[in-house]
Amino acid sequence: MKKYKLFSNFVINALVALILMLSPQLAFAGSSAEQAEFSNPSQEMSANGLLRTKFVLQPTELTFNGRKVKSNTYNGLYVP
Repeated sequence: MKKYKLFSNFVINALVALILMLSPQLAFAGSSAEQAEFSNPSQEMSANGLLRTKFVLQPTELTFNGRKVKSNTYNGLYVP
């Protein structure tokens, strides 16, 4: 009986580990949404040691993965 319990615990642990390893692939396997290509934000550079730029912070409604969220953006760009 003790060997059976050890074996069943091993099998359950192995199945849980397998499910956890495969869950990201399974979650996105049927997804038809395409990922947007990443692009770097524009760069602000200093001249002669002086940075002349303006940072505009404003609340914005964004859409992530089909969900609308409110967050702040800088110059219209989301910065996580």
